[in-house]
Amino acid sequence: MATENNLLKSQLKIYFRNIKKQIICDGKTKSEMLKDFENNVYDYIDNNPYTSFDKLVEHFGTPDTIAEEFAAEMGADYVKKLRTKRTLKITIIVFLIALTISIVGIASVIIKNNRQNAVYYYDETISDNGIIQ
Repeated sequence: MATENNLLKSQLKIYFRNIKKQIICDGKTKSEMLKDFENNVYDYIDNNPYTSFDKLVEHFGTPDTIAEEFAAEMGADYVKKLRTKRTLKITIIVFLIALTISIVGIASVIIKNNRQNAVYYYDETISDNGIIQ
């Protein structure tokens, strides 16, 4: 029984992680939704102590179907807005990385050229007796 319980716990951990990956919403909403969902699952397990993981999935749904139901509940406009924000963030991050790489590359070329073209001066002092110091 203990082994089955540990197996169910590890399966649930993976199940909840997959659901979390599938859901598209802000962090606070996702956290609240997952907490409520986990409570529902554990209540179900308390009421059905001999249930299997497969029966849980059959009862509650796969991570994909749960995410789809959640998206439908939140509304298509909300999900579209979040996807647009995510795309914009990724675009900005990629742009900033490219800009940083470009600046580092240009700075490297400038430093290299300055080292090659630099004129170095040194002082020589000639004493009265002709010795260079």
